[in-house]
Amino acid sequence: RSRVPAWLTHFALRKIPANKRPHLISTVHGFYSVNRYSAIMTQAEKVIAVSDSVVKYITDHYKNCPPQDIVRIYRGIDPTAFPHNYQPSAQWFNQVFNDFPELENKFLLCLPGRITRLKGHESLIELMQKLGEQYPQLHAVVVGGADVKKQAYLSELQNTIQSKGLADKITFVGHRSDIREWLAFSDIVLSLSNQA
Repeated sequence: RSRVPAWLTHFALRKIPANKRPHLISTVHGFYSVNRYSAIMTQAEKVIAVSDSVVKYITDHYKNCPPQDIVRIYRGIDPTAFPHNYQPSAQWFNQVFNDFPELENKFLLCLPGRITRLKGHESLIELMQKLGEQYPQLHAVVVGGADVKKQAYLSELQNTIQSKGLADKITFVGHRSDIREWLAFSDIVLSLSNQA
């Protein structure tokens, strides 16, 4: 899925005799820039592509990847893990409102995903700036953490939110293991990624 681990795996596997190497499968989740660095994603025994357009992108731009080695598996969810009409427990709501009292009785926009420039947090801030005054019950929740290397970016986002007077409109809840509950709790779930 990611190019750095793919390259590390590539170099590690070169040290193992060919007849003893494990099988290697990669996943292409989007339209990577066309270059040697990205080409590593197409150099596995099988390549999973998440859509027909990604299959076409691979076959158009990475001629070294035989079409018969590409398997399309659409992105989706496990309906047993994320059942339709799921409702979090009263205990969960009590804990959330205890931890984040600003969320009670709000219309929630949820932006799930790690804190990185690719996920569209700036777009969320812009959206809240445009809609926040018009819709006072609107509140945005960012569900996802920032690793050590992204702490400066998180601070930048929080400073921007503060400077635009949106601190009471956007809440960062950090990395969570209860994403199913947050998605069910939210009125609208956003995907604002600015890069595939």
